[in-house]
Amino acid sequence: MLLFAVNFTLLFTLIFCRSTFSQTFIRVVAVLSQERAVSITQAMGILEYTLWGPEDRLMRDPRTQEDDTGLRLWLEMERARKVNFLARSSVSDIHGTLGVYNEYHVNFLVRGTVKKILLSHNLLNLS
Repeated sequence: MLLFAVNFTLLFTLIFCRSTFSQTFIRVVAVLSQERAVSITQAMGILEYTLWGPEDRLMRDPRTQEDDTGLRLWLEMERARKVNFLARSSVSDIHGTLGVYNEYHVNFLVRGTVKKILLSHNLLNLS
């Protein structure tokens, strides 16, 4: 019975760790288990990055002094796309509400900086 439980746990872990969202939740649990003052902020940054962050090809190591032009351009373009989307959808929406998903997406884009995005990417991709 113990051998079955160990094999099942191993199999579950192998399957569970394959998706991006599974890896994200594993990293969030690891960050929250540290119980530091910044853990909740870091966990929220990881979740937001996973939901709305840029493709990995735009990312770099935050400890280097590489140019951030591509990431800055991505952030500005995403802000412009979201404003365009909200302007178009507000015309057709009778109630004028954003909805939870759009509200948090807007918050991510408004509060987002290149530094925050790079730090969240780095936390998510720790080996």
